[in-house]
Amino acid sequence: MRSSASGSGSLPSFSLRVMKRVLQMFAMCTILYIAVAMQAPSSFLQGTPSIFRLSKGTSLDKFEHMFATKTKYWDQRKAPEVLETVLALPVLAPINDQSPRRQEFELIQTQLVARHGIRYPTLGNIKKINGLLKRLKPYEDSLPHWMKNYTLPYNKSVAGELADAGKQELWKLGARNLARSNHENPVNYSKEKYHIRHTYVTRTRHSAIAFVESFFENPDDVEYIVYPKDEDLLLRFFDQCARYQRDVKKNQTAQQQLHEYQNSNDMTKIALWLKHSLGLKREGIEFSPKDLMAVQSACAFDIALYHLKHHWCSLMSMTFIHSLDYLDDLEQFYWIGGGYKLNYEMAAVLLRELFDSMKGKVNGSSSLVGNFFFAHAETTLPLMTLLGYGDRSPLLANFTQAEIKSRGFRSSKLSPFAANVEFRLFKSKTNDEDVYVQILVNEKESEIPDCGRVFCKLSELEKQWDYYLNTYDFTKNSTLSPNISTGEEANPVQGDKKPREDEIAHNLLANEEPSAVCEPHATDTPLSLPLGSFVELKLDYICAVSSEEVKYLKGFTDAGQVNMRGRLHLSGGISQRSIATAFINTDTKHCDHKTCFRLQTDKGVPVTLRFELSPDVATKSEEYGVQGFASIRFADEKTKLQEEEEE
Repeated sequence: MRSSASGSGSLPSFSLRVMKRVLQMFAMCTILYIAVAMQAPSSFLQGTPSIFRLSKGTSLDKFEHMFATKTKYWDQRKAPEVLETVLALPVLAPINDQSPRRQEFELIQTQLVARHGIRYPTLGNIKKINGLLKRLKPYEDSLPHWMKNYTLPYNKSVAGELADAGKQELWKLGARNLARSNHENPVNYSKEKYHIRHTYVTRTRHSAIAFVESFFENPDDVEYIVYPKDEDLLLRFFDQCARYQRDVKKNQTAQQQLHEYQNSNDMTKIALWLKHSLGLKREGIEFSPKDLMAVQSACAFDIALYHLKHHWCSLMSMTFIHSLDYLDDLEQFYWIGGGYKLNYEMAAVLLRELFDSMKGKVNGSSSLVGNFFFAHAETTLPLMTLLGYGDRSPLLANFTQAEIKSRGFRSSKLSPFAANVEFRLFKSKTNDEDVYVQILVNEKESEIPDCGRVFCKLSELEKQWDYYLNTYDFTKNSTLSPNISTGEEANPVQGDKKPREDEIAHNLLANEEPSAVCEPHATDTPLSLPLGSFVELKLDYICAVSSEEVKYLKGFTDAGQVNMRGRLHLSGGISQRSIATAFINTDTKHCDHKTCFRLQTDKGVPVTLRFELSPDVATKSEEYGVQGFASIRFADEKTKLQEEEEE
């Protein structure tokens, strides 16, 4: 009976166990179903190339550090790959104030060169994004839900200005710098001990103010040093170097690799992905590299300004992100990085100022304790490159995916918003004559290139930097000369020939039909010309391919005079230049699917660029193979490159 009673009493317990097991199996099946559903490609991705699908382990957080110079500042001190791949230096332990090595020194001076913090998009960025939105308007019913009636959260009234997020970046940078300088509380400002300098651009001033507010206990007493727009040799040396402006910044041929990559298969695939992600797979709309860059910029600013990842960023795959990040790096590398010596040697004027301040502190001629500079990516990245940080190996448009992934130059790590280089001067506690320098790159400790140590004697660095401290002549190297180039022979522009906002470039290549001019009277075969001959490039028309370009050129039919600058490439690496003036006439014609506007002088005749093959450019054969390159700049347009494309 006991046994019977026991059996009947176990029934409820058995039922509970069965029900529990059923619920567990149901839960496991549910979880498995959800996991499979998440991994399975949706109907949207059906037919999409597999390279566009996010790989396992992919996180949207990775997006935040892949926007080149539009990347928000991030703590790189615990990221060993920064030293391994970007600074090209061995991994070091994080900064430790209690380490035996550090205990031997006393910090006597710190100098910081910082880029401004997160800014709003420039007017050029805003125009490009709005231009894409306008093109998408007719397809609004097919677009993702968030794009219906969408408008940008910023407008031209704040274009290029420092955002609140940027002020926070610099405020925090100031607080960390204060702590690294062994101060528990903000210090008292005096102009004898501290210098704070910034450029004429408003966002650098506001960055300086944000830094000052966390560093000093009396920020209202701080005196800011700013140089006039056209006289800032220290922080805007790139403006003062005429050769850089001509041969790099305003020279489309200097960006040949960028243009080639814009026309690569990678960009074609990314454009296809964008059509898919917008729900426009079956529509006739096509997307250019300019459109892809607009999406990338919009995503970058969504993250930097608003920590927002589900709008523009939702249109991008990891392949999209990686490819556009490389596209940006190609531009930055040849614009302000190691692509040309001219780019970074200009920064020698700033290096001299930094070194002189250290020497003055050591010999007693200066009481300067803190020297803080606030400028641009065009300031910090050339300085980093000059010092030897970052890989100077050429970046090429035809790199394989493996080569792109393993590249040593990444502007997102070297030059994000608020990027900085800090020079820290120490004296030995046991021997006042021993003075050492430590350099932090984005606050990360690293060996000083060529010295090979974290702490290097100031006297050793003086010898190491001797050429840039004593021999390099900025004035001489910035002077325009027809025989001086960027250091490598630049080829005429290839790849994307769409006009910039203030310049339209044409290629008149030997043995090729010029794609931008319908009826050129330029040569279409190689020339062999005797001395004393004249070469004339006669341009009747300027042509546009897309409707946007047509609209753009129409805007200048009543704008008045334009300037045409031409250059002939002669054999032996010789080059000659010419300039002419022209007007864009409303008279148009169509040829080869292009709309062409007539170019005429004020007398109504075609425009001619004239070159003389004088004896002083003679070659042994006294003959010249000729290639032509001409650019057109609108005379009534203010140069927007500094304001619009400046980082």
